[in-house]
Formats: sequence, C-alpha cells, structure tokens
Amino acid sequence: MGRTALALATTTLLLAALPGCGDDAGGTPASDAGVDSGQLEAGGAGGAGPDAAPDAPAPRLERFATVPGPLDGIVAWGSGADARLLVSRSVAGELAAVDSGGATGNALFLAAPRGLALRAQGDVLVCARHTTGTGIVGLFAPGTPTVAPLVNGGTSPYGTTASVAVGPDDSIVFTDLDVDTVYRVDPQGQSPVLVSSDISRPAGLAFAADGRTLYVASGDTGKLYAIPRSPAVGSFGPPAQIATGYPGVGSVHVMKNGDLVLVTRGSGVVRLPPSGGAAEVIASSSELVSPAAGAFGNDAFGTTWLYVAESDAGRISRIRFDDEPIALPVR
Repeated sequence: MGRTALALATTTLLLAALPGCGDDAGGTPASDAGVDSGQLEAGGAGGAGPDAAPDAPAPRLERFATVPGPLDGIVAWGSGADARLLVSRSVAGELAAVDSGGATGNALFLAAPRGLALRAQGDVLVCARHTTGTGIVGLFAPGTPTVAPLVNGGTSPYGTTASVAVGPDDSIVFTDLDVDTVYRVDPQGQSPVLVSSDISRPAGLAFAADGRTLYVASGDTGKLYAIPRSPAVGSFGPPAQIATGYPGVGSVHVMKNGDLVLVTRGSGVVRLPPSGGAAEVIASSSELVSPAAGAFGNDAFGTTWLYVAESDAGRISRIRFDDEPIALPVR
C-alpha cells in the first residue's frame, strides 16, 4: 500500500474546544458559519404533546431537533443525562451535540467532519481533515475537548475520508472518496489494507451481525454491494452487487432480522432484505429533506428510533420502527 503508520503523538487537528463541552445543551455556534444562538432550538421530542389524547399512538415520523445545515454524519453515544447525538457539520467545521430532549449545543470545532462511528470503548471515530489538508479518521472521547488523529496516510496521504465503521475485531474500515477506495486498518489506526477500489463514491459502511459481510453503497450509481469477510483472518473478498436504484446513500443499518435500512437522498429511508429484494419505503424523499445519514438511538434516545440528519433542512427527524437494529459495534 505504501502508507506508513501514523505518528499519533506528533499531529493535531485545528480545533477550538468550547466552554461547557460535554455539559448539557448550550455553547456558542461556529461564528464563521453565520449562525447565532437563536437558531439552535430545542426540538419537538418525545411523541404525543400535552394536548394529545392520553392513548394516542406515538407518531411514526416526527421532528426532533434543529441543527443548522448542511449536515453530514450522526451517531448516538453516552448514557443517562450525558447521552448525546453527535452531528457533523463539515461546511461549518463543527460537531454539534443534541441531548435526549432535543436541545442543541456545540461539542467542538474541527475541519470538515463527516462520517461518525461508535467504538466499543465508548469513544467516537470521526472522518475529518487535518490541518495539512489531508484526510484522517480522528478519535473523540466523551468529556474531552479535542479530537486526536488516529488514521492518516503518512507519506502517502488520504484524500476525503467520508464514511467509517468498526469491525468485529475492532479494526476500522473507512472510505476515501477522492480515489473511490475502502481501506481497513487495525484498532490502532495502523497497517492499512485495501478492501476495495471497485465501488464508485463508496459510502454507508455497515457489517452484518455475524461479521461475515461488509455492506457498501455507491453514492453516485445507486448500487449496493456486499463484500465477503473471513472472520478467521479479517480479510475481504471482491464486492458483489445486491441491489440498485438507491442514489445518494448516506448510511446503511442492519436490523436484527437481517434486513437493511438505507438512508438515501434520492429515495428517503427504505428497507430491503439482505439479498436485495423488493424495498419498503419507510419515509419518502417528500417527507425528508435531503437525508444525509441516520443513526439508531441508544437507551437514552430509544433503540427503535432512527434519527435522520436532514442536511439542507437543518434538522434532525426521527422514525419509529417496530423492531431493533443489531448492536454496534458488531461482535
């Protein structure tokens, strides 16, 4: 591969920690994004309002929080009162944090954050850009004011790192959109291996429950691929197309019954069998405005709720499912 291991202690991201980082909602939005604090509003969380009948069913789709767009990635982390949805805003250069009541504040500033993924340790992987302009995958630990670079290309740097997922062995897979590639590195961010260079604009990385398949979408062709993985050695085979017709996939989610849920800009949120059969439209593109990515909630946010970052609308909506996704990271 010609890529060297990351010298983690010698590189930093250009970011500024905000007062109250990790506290309950608040903080000052990014001044260079032209956003004032009046735009950061509490959302309509929690199902039926005070005027609803006591036995009224909870809505299937509801608006949850306002986060000025454009939006990119989203992930749920933390527990109890400290639980947050982290939302990446690559244009503004910020990670926003939304509490379980829908109130929004800033987590921290960093350059061009995009895809997010939760690790078993409870910290979060962030695709972002280094001060040198190269793509990285950084590490954000709850309660800390910085993102530490974990993955970069050394003397052969990456371009636009955009999607990231954690493997069953704690390895990290991520995409580089500039060269249409998917890479794998070890849990320390070292020993890069090419997974695939055959998928155009790869996005929406997700492992099957048994760890034997990595699902990858093509952002511009609308195709969905399954890449076989050997659990014994962690190696990957060639990708096989399993579905098409879903342009602009931002995230892929695996349900406990094996179904796949795709969050797409072109088709909204759809659900289909792992074999790529007929899809069910969960929320159409007329109900969601440019959905960029989704994340199922944890215990604090509800494990049957899918939270969707509507990029151009500048809001988080949520969709209630009747079943749950597999637990992440896959084990």
